[in-house]
Amino acid sequence: MATVKHHKVVAELPAELEPNAIYYVRAGQGHDVYVTNGSGMIVGYPANAALGLAGKVDKAEGQSLMTDSERAKLGGIEAGATANASDAQLRDRATHTGTQAIDTISGLRAALDEKIDTAERGVSGGVATLDEFARIPSSQLPSYVDDVLEFPTRDDFPATGEGGKIYIAINQGTQANPTRQYRWTGSVYAEINPSPGTTDALAEGSTNRYFSEPRVRNTVLTGLSLLSSAAITATDTVLSAFGKVQAQLGLKAPLDSPAFTGNPTAPTPLVGGKSDRIATTSYSEALVDKTAWVKSHRDFIEGTLIRTNLPDQDKAWLLQIVGNAYGVAIPFDLTVQGYGYGGALTYAASGISNGNPIIGLVVFSQNGLMCFWFPRQEYWQGFTVFVSDVLTAGRRENAVTRIEDAAMPTDATMVGGLSSLVAQSWHTGNFDPATKQDKSTVIGTATTRTLSLADAWNYVRPGTTSAITLTVPANSSVAFDIGTEITVRALGNVTLAAASGVTLNAPSGGTLSMTAHMTVTLKKVGANLWDVIGQTVAA
Repeated sequence: MATVKHHKVVAELPAELEPNAIYYVRAGQGHDVYVTNGSGMIVGYPANAALGLAGKVDKAEGQSLMTDSERAKLGGIEAGATANASDAQLRDRATHTGTQAIDTISGLRAALDEKIDTAERGVSGGVATLDEFARIPSSQLPSYVDDVLEFPTRDDFPATGEGGKIYIAINQGTQANPTRQYRWTGSVYAEINPSPGTTDALAEGSTNRYFSEPRVRNTVLTGLSLLSSAAITATDTVLSAFGKVQAQLGLKAPLDSPAFTGNPTAPTPLVGGKSDRIATTSYSEALVDKTAWVKSHRDFIEGTLIRTNLPDQDKAWLLQIVGNAYGVAIPFDLTVQGYGYGGALTYAASGISNGNPIIGLVVFSQNGLMCFWFPRQEYWQGFTVFVSDVLTAGRRENAVTRIEDAAMPTDATMVGGLSSLVAQSWHTGNFDPATKQDKSTVIGTATTRTLSLADAWNYVRPGTTSAITLTVPANSSVAFDIGTEITVRALGNVTLAAASGVTLNAPSGGTLSMTAHMTVTLKKVGANLWDVIGQTVAA
C-alpha cells in the first residue's frame, strides 16, 4: 500500500507533482483537492468529483446561468414595476400615470405662455367668450341704453330707476331752466353733463385759460432778448423774432433827426432844383461860393465844431476866425496854421486879439478830414471862418463845409491842442500864467451857484452857515483848463453837485456833502471829470 503524502494548502499546483500526494488548491472560498498516483500523475479520486460539483446547478432546457452584474440589474427592479410591454405602449401617454415638471419637457413652457389662461375668459380685464352662435354674450358687453324715458321735471322720476335707461327732465327748455339728462346708478339719479356745443358755453378753468385777443395783446414779452440782430428764420419763435426785429431796428437811424455814422451816401440833386431831397456835399459845393467866408450862428451851447473837406495828410492849412463878443463888442482875429505829414500834425498860432481869446481850441481828424473844435466861450454875436489849403497853388478856396453846435466827437482822432491859446485863457485877476501860482484870492459866496472861470485856482469860502450847493459846470459851458484846482472851505452845510455829463469822484469812503470846517480841493483831470480831494461826510 502506497504512502500518501499530505501537503499544505497551496495557491496553485506546482509544476512538478509528487507521487502519492494530496494537494489542496485554494478556489474561491474553498479548496480543490487533487490526488496523484505513484508516478506523480493526477488520478481520479472520488473526493475530486464531489468537490467539483459542490455549489453547481443542474442544466436544463431554456435555462442559463447569470453573472453578478446581471443579477444586480434584476435586483434593482422595484416591486410593482410595470410589466414588460411593447415600445408603442410605453410611449403612449394614455398609459402613463403620475406627474412631470413642465420645465423638464422641451418647449412646453414657451408654448403654454402663448395660450390664454382659462381663468381670463369672460371676466373683467380678460377676453370675451363666444356662444353657440359665435357671438359675444350680452353679459360681457358694455352697458347700453335700451330706453329713453321723458318726464316733465326731475321730481316726476320714479323713486327707483332702472339701469340701462336714460331719464329726461324736460323742464322749461330754456337757458335758465334747460332740459337735463339722468341715469340710475343703482341708488340715485346722476346727471349726465351735456356737451357745451361750443367753447363759448364752456367756462374756463383757473389754470388752463382761454388765449383771447385781449390777453394776446397784453401778454408780457418775458425773456425777450435783443442780443441777436440776425435775419428771422422759420425756426424762430415769436419771442425770438420780436427780439431780432427790435435789435435790427436799434441799428437803424431814427426818422426824426437821424444821426448817421461812417460815410452815408445819397443821390445828388440837380443844381437849381427845389425839393426836400437830401443835399449832398457834391450838391453843396456846386452852390457855394468857395472863396467866401462861412458865417456861424450866435452862441453855440455844446461847443463849436468846424468841419472841412481837407485831408489830414500831406496838406498845409490855414485857419482864420474873425468876429466879436456880444457884451462889449471886443473884436478878435485868430490865425492858426499847420500841416499834416506822415501821420503827424503840426500847428502854430498867431494874431490873437487882446480881448477874449478862444479857450481850448483843439485840432483833430475825423474820417480822414481836418476838423477844429472849441468849447463854449461867452455869448458870441457871431464869427466867420475861412480854412484854406495853402500848399496847392492857385485860387484860395474855403474848405469849411459846416459849422455846428456840437460837443466834442467821441470817435475823433485827436492829433493836437493849441496850448498857447489855452495859456491865455486864464483870468488875469485870479492866476499868474507866468508862475502858475495862485494869488490866494478868497472868494466868498452866500448862495447856491455854479462855479465859473473866476473861481479857478482860488479859495472859495462861503460866507454863510446856511446850506448851499456849488455846481461844477460841464466843459461845454465853462472850459476850465485840465489841471485846474479850486479849494472850497465850508462854514455850514455845502453840497458839491455835478452838472449833466460831469463826474465828481468823491474821496475814498466819503460823499459829496460837507459840514462846517471841512475843506476839499476840486481838481479837473478830464474834460468833464473832477477829483474831490479832502474831507467830506462819510458814506
